[in-house]
Amino acid sequence: MKKVKKITFLFTFLLFYKLSLGATFNVSTPEEFITALNEAVQNSEEDKIILSAGDYYFFEPIYVEVSDKKSLSIIGKDPNNRPKLYFEIPAKIFTFFINYPENRESGHLKFKNLVFTVDTELLSFYSRPFGLFIKTYQKDIIFENCLISKFSFEGLEAISKKGNLFLISSKIEDIYDDLTPDERPTYIGPETLVVPMRNNIYVLNTSLFSEFYTKGFAGDIKVINSVNNNYNEEGLSFNGKHVDISFSNLVFEVGRGYEINFLNIKANTVEIHNSKLNKVKIISNNISLVSNKLGTEDPRTIDPYYTYLEINFDKDINGKAIYNIVNNTIGDFITINSGTDTEFNFYNNITLLDITANMTKGKSNSFKFFNNIFSKDINFGTPSGDYFNVDSGNLHLKNVSDLYASGNIFNVKDRNQIKLLAKDSGYNNAPRLEDYPYDIDNDVRIYGESVDIGANEFVDPDKKES
Repeated sequence: MKKVKKITFLFTFLLFYKLSLGATFNVSTPEEFITALNEAVQNSEEDKIILSAGDYYFFEPIYVEVSDKKSLSIIGKDPNNRPKLYFEIPAKIFTFFINYPENRESGHLKFKNLVFTVDTELLSFYSRPFGLFIKTYQKDIIFENCLISKFSFEGLEAISKKGNLFLISSKIEDIYDDLTPDERPTYIGPETLVVPMRNNIYVLNTSLFSEFYTKGFAGDIKVINSVNNNYNEEGLSFNGKHVDISFSNLVFEVGRGYEINFLNIKANTVEIHNSKLNKVKIISNNISLVSNKLGTEDPRTIDPYYTYLEINFDKDINGKAIYNIVNNTIGDFITINSGTDTEFNFYNNITLLDITANMTKGKSNSFKFFNNIFSKDINFGTPSGDYFNVDSGNLHLKNVSDLYASGNIFNVKDRNQIKLLAKDSGYNNAPRLEDYPYDIDNDVRIYGESVDIGANEFVDPDKKES
């Protein structure tokens, strides 16, 4: 009798263990996919739907309500031959709507090795669907090795009230590739991503076309090894109440010479390093920009009006503002606007145009300019009353209470001369420099006795790290 009980218990345990692993649905047609999806979302297990390579055409929106599922993964079987999901829906509606209810179960909704697109031969631009719409409550939304392409005004709208968003080795592609310049809309820019969420966004090895923005967001954002190649006015725009934002190895490509990308962010803390950017506007009281190229090295190549760095203090946060601008190559003008006590550290930079600081009288505003190369002669001036008022060369500072300047090089315009003067001329103890040991080209940051000035470290090619 005891033996029978043991066998029964073992069978029950194995059955429970098998169910807890979830089911795997292998599909090869749109009909099989819809059937598997509707069955999977009603279960509480962590199911997987595996799609064989091929074309999957959908002529109606996919809309599913999820019950109490922990996780769901929709995966292309072959990462090198991703199945293509075509949404031929002739109306401006979202195509793929998966709605998780407000429950307490955590988990993820994962898309991997897939292409989401539209057959442009069947639908004109204005009759294409907007894009993907994914809504969850507490789930992480994950796109890995995915391509989102050819939708009209939105590639992806992801909403997760308490989950994280991961974009990994994916691409949100130029939706206008198949249109002539005359056919492209001029009154509205395409929106790559809208993310009203409360947790975090992670973007890794991903190419983003057009505007990427958030609203009502209160989490962290990390963008690593990614590209934004928009040719419209907006690029990346994060204006919610973010906690921390960091960009590492981010490249803004100027698409087709039409416009210059715009990075517009607001957060408690902003970290940008080893990135190539154009227009940058930041609202924060804690900013570190290290080893970046902002704008262009030669202002004659791009209209200076379109490339700049603007820093504004956050009036909603009390306390001192600290801005560390270290080892950057800045092609165009810099503007700082602050209404609070400010510490501005400008070390080891190459800058070719204006620096303007509009400080508030009566605040403690300390400015340090150490070991920079300026394209014009600068007179750092003398204090007027209790405040420095400097307006000379390309430096315009108002109401600065403490100003320190040492080791700067002036009136250098020739690029080759800049390179010669920059070598081993920087200040090794610049703020935050030790936190970023590599330059913008991933060469060791300090090569020789002293760090070089600017975003690049000039390293002997035979001695570069492999």
